Amino acid sequence: MEKIERVPGLRGLFLSLRGARTPGPAVIITPTIAGIDDYILRVAYRLNEVGYAVVLIDYYKEGRVPNLGTMPKILEAVAALSDTEVSCSVRSAIELLLERADIDGDRIATLGFCIGGTFSFLAGCQVEGLAASAVYYGTLNYPAKTDRKPLSPISAAGDLKVPLIGHFGELDRFVPVADVTSLQTALAAADKSFEIFVYPGAPHAFDEDFRAPYRPVAAKEAWVRTLTFLDWHIGTRSRGAG
Repeated sequence: MEKIERVPGLRGLFLSLRGARTPGPAVIITPTIAGIDDYILRVAYRLNEVGYAVVLIDYYKEGRVPNLGTMPKILEAVAALSDTEVSCSVRSAIELLLERADIDGDRIATLGFCIGGTFSFLAGCQVEGLAASAVYYGTLNYPAKTDRKPLSPISAAGDLKVPLIGHFGELDRFVPVADVTSLQTALAAADKSFEIFVYPGAPHAFDEDFRAPYRPVAAKEAWVRTLTFLDWHIGTRSRGAG
């Protein structure tokens, strides 16, 4: 197993390619509001095992996660995270990856969960140097604009620069299906490349296998689809790959 490391100049952690002989692909993970926890680390290692270097964006200073003990505290923490700052962190991660001889700079994608799904989508709209973006149940429509949340994903849809895959739960009380439909309409109107799936009976956070919302069938289907998507756009089936 490769060792995950903290790299100078990177707001996050890095997991290098396993025994790479030629430059390979990388995935930048934007985590849930809980940051880099055991669940997100397991996601990183799962990707690493199938041939991807991984960057984990750290929203907090060396794991100093805010109080998430109640729903109001969670919503407060979400509101406090700056979309612009996270996009800057993704740009910095791309710059770091481009400096590495073991990374193919044309094969970098983002993958995000919950608030990280929102960040992954916005990165696909705003950050140069990506080849694809994957989203798990990220918020799509902001109730109001703020300095930290200036542009919702639905409003940014026309700026999407890369192919997108999105996974959403039919029973998600934070990301209603109506918002998912609005996003699909906006993306289709702008002639963007996207594949969006809504999983019957699945609530928010259906991929988190340590929590009650976990839905094993939806989680497995979403993961297989995500790997197929990444493989096509940045993995072994992507243009120029081996």
